[in-house]
Amino acid sequence: MAEAAAGTRPAARTSIMGHLEELRKRLVYSSIAILGGFFLCYSQVEKIFAWLVVPLKQALPGTPLVMIRLTEGFMTFLKLGLWAGLLLALPVVLYQIWAFVAPGLYRNERRLIGPLVIMSTVLFVLGAALTYYYALPFMLRYLMAGYSSDEVKPMLAVSSYVSSACAAMATAGLIFQIPLLMLLLARMGILKAQHLAKNRKYVFLVSFIVGAVLSPPDVFSQCLVSIPLFLLFEVSIWMIRVQDLLKRERTAAQEEARP
Repeated sequence: MAEAAAGTRPAARTSIMGHLEELRKRLVYSSIAILGGFFLCYSQVEKIFAWLVVPLKQALPGTPLVMIRLTEGFMTFLKLGLWAGLLLALPVVLYQIWAFVAPGLYRNERRLIGPLVIMSTVLFVLGAALTYYYALPFMLRYLMAGYSSDEVKPMLAVSSYVSSACAAMATAGLIFQIPLLMLLLARMGILKAQHLAKNRKYVFLVSFIVGAVLSPPDVFSQCLVSIPLFLLFEVSIWMIRVQDLLKRERTAAQEEARP
């Protein structure tokens, strides 16, 4: 009994150490990608900054960006380089995450790693782009111009603007991962398209509650956040139904091929 236990223990220890070693390797690869992206983006940080302030110039022409603290400019450019480097390294980081999970998947599921990384990157960029071109200019006009007057002139600290703009785009990019997350949960059998469609009205209500919390206090801003959230939910249902249809067709084909 002791020998059996002793015989099984090293295997378990090896398995745990193997997982930890694999995790360390994936973290190292991700860190190298992010560090490389940071140095590359920091070398072009002035051009990235000029691109980032375009929504401000469009929404509030003539509004200055000011530096309040001695190191504010340096730290802001450092932070912007890190944000941009992380975005540039995003496909590599996503691949490392899926590659770490891959050993626990079936062979046909491992083939999805490449498409999942591409889909996740596209969704993130799409969410960030919509924020940059539409949501960010509107937020600036509402929050800055809407409360300015002859006595109160809009003026932004450069660190505040960069942090807010990057955080808004990153948040939108993460929100746009909802369809992919729901698709994976459906593939694992946790979610069903019929169940999601049946509870559509509750999701619609929650979307508008989230929109009210995340947006300025007016109906248009609330719709600007809530409607995309609900549309992402609808897209998720459609993707799950297509996935289920393809799965049924593949199962039927396999049964017909059996002798």
